[in-house]
Amino acid sequence: MTQYQIIKASEDQYHSKITSDVLDFPGSIFYHPDFLITASKILNLKFQPLLCISNEELIGIANTFTAIRFNVKTAFIPNLFQYYGPITLKPDERIFEYIDEAIKTEADAAIFSLTPEECLKSSHPGWQKQDRLTYYLIPGNFENMKSRCSGDVKNKINKAIKADVKVMQSDKFPYEIYNSSFERKGMKPPVERQKIINWVEKMMELHLAETFLAVVDDKPVAFRTELILGKYAYDWLAGAIIKYSSIGVNQMLVLKIGDTLYHKGIKSWDLLGGDIKSIGDFKKSFGSISKKHVQLEKCFNLKGKIYHKLMKMKAGFNA
Repeated sequence: MTQYQIIKASEDQYHSKITSDVLDFPGSIFYHPDFLITASKILNLKFQPLLCISNEELIGIANTFTAIRFNVKTAFIPNLFQYYGPITLKPDERIFEYIDEAIKTEADAAIFSLTPEECLKSSHPGWQKQDRLTYYLIPGNFENMKSRCSGDVKNKINKAIKADVKVMQSDKFPYEIYNSSFERKGMKPPVERQKIINWVEKMMELHLAETFLAVVDDKPVAFRTELILGKYAYDWLAGAIIKYSSIGVNQMLVLKIGDTLYHKGIKSWDLLGGDIKSIGDFKKSFGSISKKHVQLEKCFNLKGKIYHKLMKMKAGFNA
């Protein structure tokens, strides 16, 4: 009978075990040691990774973070994470069950967001399930990508060409453009100014991210930051000065980035999210393919259930 072992790994253990050959699956950037360790420092969370071992072989991992609030310990999806929770590296549904057992000794409640590929592997009994949506886009050269776009995108691209919109890379994070996208909606970014700048620029320094700017008359007016690992890319952060949107700066950015990723050998580009219809429609307009994945929630004890109910009520009041 196969024996499983769950290791509550230290940062050093996780770094030594989770190597580039392990991180060869869609969503893997959110399990990369450097991404996670940097996130734990930026977000001031305790990183408690779990490793599932069988016969000395790594067969599953969980990128869990925990925080304590009102004396309740939760493992929840951190800010700016798309995929979070268990991932199985071998086709065995019991891996999730073993990690599930280990997590309940670490937290009163947990919320996960699984990759589209992971959510097909297990039925997740006992977890509340909520369907979520993302879009995958296959990079190509500029003209090839343009040919797959909707008519509206093609028109915007033609406007951007006439306006001489240029796309270039930057080693600095354009926070003011990022912030402007929240300000016009009366919102604040989920991570404060210096922390998000430090996070993004650290990822660029580690060659795990690249930032692209759309420039009009020598002025940066829009940006997108891509996370990149192996043959996978992720459309992580974006922003634009609204008055320039009509000339297609966002559409030009997507196509130029796609062209760059294509020449880097990227095979799959996850546009990260599409639950909001307007955002989903924008991502779909480039010829991308919708992918369902799931968010899972579970309370492991009465304390977790009370806290979870209070947070749901608070969310309803703030809606």
